[in-house]
Amino acid sequence: MRLLASFLTLAALPAAAFNFKGVPADAAMVFATESTADLAISKSPAAQALKARFQKSQMSDLAGLDIQKEIKDATGLDLSSPDISFAGGMYGALAATPDFVLIIHGQYDRSRLDSFCAAQGVKAAQAAGFKGWELPDLVNALGKSPTAQKREVDPPAVFPYDARTLVLVKPSRAAGVFASLKGSAPSYQPRSDASATTAAVGKGYLYLSADKSLMPAEPNDQSGFNGLAAAMGEKGDSQVMKLEVRFTAPDKAAPFAMQAQGMMAMLPLMVAGDPTAPKSPADQAKAKLVSDFVSGIGPVEHKGDRVVFSANWSTERLLTMVNQMLDQAEQDLKSGAASFSIPGPDDPPAPKRK
Repeated sequence: MRLLASFLTLAALPAAAFNFKGVPADAAMVFATESTADLAISKSPAAQALKARFQKSQMSDLAGLDIQKEIKDATGLDLSSPDISFAGGMYGALAATPDFVLIIHGQYDRSRLDSFCAAQGVKAAQAAGFKGWELPDLVNALGKSPTAQKREVDPPAVFPYDARTLVLVKPSRAAGVFASLKGSAPSYQPRSDASATTAAVGKGYLYLSADKSLMPAEPNDQSGFNGLAAAMGEKGDSQVMKLEVRFTAPDKAAPFAMQAQGMMAMLPLMVAGDPTAPKSPADQAKAKLVSDFVSGIGPVEHKGDRVVFSANWSTERLLTMVNQMLDQAEQDLKSGAASFSIPGPDDPPAPKRK
């Protein structure tokens, strides 16, 4: 539920309020979350009902709840808790195999984690005086699958840092992360203009950024894409999203803005579908639901070298829509119908009913 809520709704305190300690200073892509414990997105009756529905639903495996239970049983870490927060990033020199750090802040049981890993034969890892456990082995143990015979060189590991902090990183990178957590080495800092994105969303709980200048050069790339910053949060009785896409110059942003504006103008028509085709009550309900969701998305703005997207949904209405989407998805699973989704511009038209 925590992850679902985060991705269904992007915002925030100034970006500096997010805890980026330990995230590489040269991270090309970064994300961070904050607790939603005091927000309506977690504590409202609709949110609680939705969480209970997930726990009982036949779709629990699709929501990742099975692995969440296994993680909680093995480590004491409850990934569905609104009190948990995350921060992570990809190192600047992106490689074929992603090189990342993920920091989890939340209550866990160190002795339970150690006992589980030792009992399951998870290989131990050492770095800068900290003991951890190799992540591929741990994932296999949680999934009750045999450990792969071919081992990675310098595989990522899970390192308990303190009573409320777990660090997932390669041992070769771990010393730098621990130094950043301690404050003796720099951590990632959002761009100075990121506050324009985050200030608009109230109490933020999700922040995302990407910096193209820290990614490998693409000689044939003519798009001018330079990065992005996105935030999601709660403002009054609404969930608010803001996304800024940066380009190298205004003339590079203009074509993207025009395409995005055209797409938004077409969405109502795509949702409505063929007006001459008969629609069942279920089809009509789906179209109404998608239309309601799309109505919360604001106009695309072109501001110099930036293209800005925004959305604003009533918290209760958004949670109701999520519940209705789940209703439709479960019905589609039972009937074998095509899964419920928002149509794209290249999707073929639905076949007419006879």
